[in-house]
Amino acid sequence: MHNRAERVCFPTVPDAIRHRPDVEDQVSTDGKACLPLAHAQAAVAQGEPAADVKRSWTGQTETKSEGSGPDGQDMTEISVDMVRLNVASYADGGAEQALTELKTAVEQCAGGFTASVGSDKLRIAEVTTTAAPKGGDEGFAATLGVDIGKDANAPMKVVVVRKGATIASFSAANLSSMATGADFEVPAAVIDAQIAKLG
Repeated sequence: MHNRAERVCFPTVPDAIRHRPDVEDQVSTDGKACLPLAHAQAAVAQGEPAADVKRSWTGQTETKSEGSGPDGQDMTEISVDMVRLNVASYADGGAEQALTELKTAVEQCAGGFTASVGSDKLRIAEVTTTAAPKGGDEGFAATLGVDIGKDANAPMKVVVVRKGATIASFSAANLSSMATGADFEVPAAVIDAQIAKLG
């Protein structure tokens, strides 16, 4: 019987990506047009909501590696997803305006921008839209390619759903992807569960 070993890739997570309630509202960008994207990445409500609440979720999955250890033992790869959530309610068309500004930001900031959260900076090399989520009145999704100094940019995902005057905004990262630049899927169960709560 082979001994079971685990191979885990836990890169250092930039402080600008961590859930940091102490500074998460101190968000800025080098271009005003890109600020809505930085807010979404930091799970900060867009504009001036009437009320908002923040949550965070971390999930772990294990898969058997195709390779073996040095002594022939089975290897297990562990993938860790981090999702930050902001649910905000708006008045006087503020929710619709927030989605419009996000879509405009993608058009104007596709070539990248620099975001700051407190004293920490994050260089976004590119922004691309992806398939919008279903289940709400309006949806938006984008991938932010973070410059990690390698050939491939590390993907971070932003998913936003509007239902009436309420917006649920998700910011997702995968720890292994932050180190390798490999793509990842946003945990659908987390998104679906929150959309269901919007009514």
